[in-house]
Amino acid sequence: MMLSYSDLEHIHILHRTRQLYSYLHVVAMTTYTLALLKPDLVGNPLFHRAVLSLISSHGFTIHHEGHITWSRDQAREFYSEHEGRFFHQRLVEFMSNSGVFHAMILAHPTEDAIRKWRQLLGPTKCYQARGNHPPGIRARYGLTDTRNAAHGSDSVESFRREVGVVFPEYEDERVLRFDEVNSTLVGGSNKSG
Repeated sequence: MMLSYSDLEHIHILHRTRQLYSYLHVVAMTTYTLALLKPDLVGNPLFHRAVLSLISSHGFTIHHEGHITWSRDQAREFYSEHEGRFFHQRLVEFMSNSGVFHAMILAHPTEDAIRKWRQLLGPTKCYQARGNHPPGIRARYGLTDTRNAAHGSDSVESFRREVGVVFPEYEDERVLRFDEVNSTLVGGSNKSG
């Protein structure tokens, strides 16, 4: 059986439509989170590389990144939600006086990069992480509650605010509003919040 040119053209259109649908599905499911690898982790090249490997092996890709040093004011702005709590000043001093940290906007091809990154981190308190989630980054590489190796946004709202502090020049609305974009593309609500 011989296919006509119009048959081949129809098959080609169907193939391109499937490719486009597949692409939109992947784009619609891609979500983002902010990850900070703190100075205590970055200062140890073996640990830093190991965590970057974990990030990759868990399906994350680095969408945007930078190696950053903060002033006290920048650290204070980032951790403003903790102002007045007993650990706030200690955290500000650590993040502004301990050297470079590695900040990344991570992408994950699922509906909830924030939750997945926080699962990979494990509990904030290292002693709890070691007992309750030994494979987590904080259990493996964290030293104390302040020097707990890494940070992750806890909500879409925190993600937007934190990206604005860490990467003030960053303006990719597709990423900053991924929950709204995803909802529009798939015609429903996103569970990322």
